[in-house]
Amino acid sequence: MTEEQPNTFDALAGAAVDAWERRDADALVALCDPEIEVAPSLLLGRRAIFRGHEGVRQWLVEFAEAVPLEPHAGSYQVSKLDDRRFELLVEIVVDGEPRASVSCMIRTNELGLIAELRSRLDALAGDT
Repeated sequence: MTEEQPNTFDALAGAAVDAWERRDADALVALCDPEIEVAPSLLLGRRAIFRGHEGVRQWLVEFAEAVPLEPHAGSYQVSKLDDRRFELLVEIVVDGEPRASVSCMIRTNELGLIAELRSRLDALAGDT
C-alpha cells in the first residue's frame, strides 16, 4: 500500500458517513464490496448480520424502523489499523445534541471497497 492509504480511508469514511446521513442506500452500496458483511450494534434490538448489497439496503431500512428519531453524524475520526482496516468513531447527534458514539471497524478489499463493517454503540449521553 502507498502512503496515500490514510487519505483514502478518510475519503471512504466521509462518503460512507454522508450516505448514511442521507439514508442513501445506492450511494452506500456503491462504496461496498458485493459480498460485504455488516454486523451493526445492537441498536436494532437484535444481533444481526447483513450480507451483500441487499443486506446493506435491509440494514438501512431496519435502522430507520428501529430508530424513530432523525440521528445525524456529528464529528468523526478515522484511525488506520493496517493497510486494509480502519476504525471510524462517529458522534451521533439528535436534535442538535450529542447522544452517543459509535465505533466501527471497517475492512476494505483490494479495490478499496468496504468488505466488512462491525459497529458497536460505545456510549449514550448521560451514561456513566
